Amino acid sequence: MSPAGLLGLGMALAWEGFDVDMIPYGEPVTPEALADADLVVALPVHDYPSPGYDDSAYDEAWTSTELDALESYVLDGGLLVLTNTDRRLKYLNLAYDGNEDWPDVNELAERFGVHYQAGLLASTTATVTGNHPLTQGVTSIRMIESNGHRFTVEEGEVLAVVGSSPAVAIVPHGAGEVLVLADLGMLGAAEEPPANRHFWSNLGEYAR
Repeated sequence: MSPAGLLGLGMALAWEGFDVDMIPYGEPVTPEALADADLVVALPVHDYPSPGYDDSAYDEAWTSTELDALESYVLDGGLLVLTNTDRRLKYLNLAYDGNEDWPDVNELAERFGVHYQAGLLASTTATVTGNHPLTQGVTSIRMIESNGHRFTVEEGEVLAVVGSSPAVAIVPHGAGEVLVLADLGMLGAAEEPPANRHFWSNLGEYAR
């Protein structure tokens, strides 16, 4: 589960004129790394502890310095994509073992008035509501069944729902915004052409 699994999203953004890059594993997220970025995607926390070893050695988490850098990026006018996953994703959006670290994203999310909850969204599609540039021409957003976590937002606009639960929302913060996704699977695809390609293209246009 890494940016390498989001090839369709990367290509959609490249077609919109973006220079798509990533911060390699092990390198800290710093203000310098985020400088001049039109769009930042924060992947969910996920680690792979080995049986018989000290779990703490594999316990990944955002550092306070990285959290400060990401919040400052948004405060200064950046667009941050915030997402979560209940399971490890691999091979074009196939879901595997559980992700015990899914609550860790709240360390970042709560800085923007967002809180991910334990309940899962048992659907393969989120229905678009309202009329926002991010969802223009889109009626539904494909997701992985029972992989996206329910979330709450203190302010902002809900863009798509599963039943009565928000699945996509846009939240203002300082001079910037946070796009909140219930499911990391919304940024991946198991089909060609990708079901969410139009949504990704809208994201690129909106970030510009």
